[in-house]
Amino acid sequence: FHMYNLMRYEGIQPSSVTVLNVLCGVTELCQVECLHACAIFSGLDSDLHLVNCMLNLYGKCGRVEAARDLFEAMVYRDIVSWNSMVSGYAQSGDFKEILWLFKRMRGEGVVPDQQTFG
Repeated sequence: FHMYNLMRYEGIQPSSVTVLNVLCGVTELCQVECLHACAIFSGLDSDLHLVNCMLNLYGKCGRVEAARDLFEAMVYRDIVSWNSMVSGYAQSGDFKEILWLFKRMRGEGVVPDQQTFG
């Protein structure tokens, strides 16, 4: 995270790959939020892989509401997006929301995979 901040300080524009690599190493909510803000500022907030990673991390950090806001703002979602939300709600013990997600998945024609139930 320190090297990422140094890059930004030096005026180096991060790519989505750079942000993804940094996200893999963050463990604190404030770091996830900072990288999310930087992704928005850099115009990287439409990168599906990057957004899916953020969904997953927000869920792991206990910020499923932030993940939900991000999920709802997504123009395109894949099965990883849906699975990240299911996982976040499972970690928070919100099984009512999981059932709602399954119903919504079915309504949108998304077929759950093995990871969805893992």
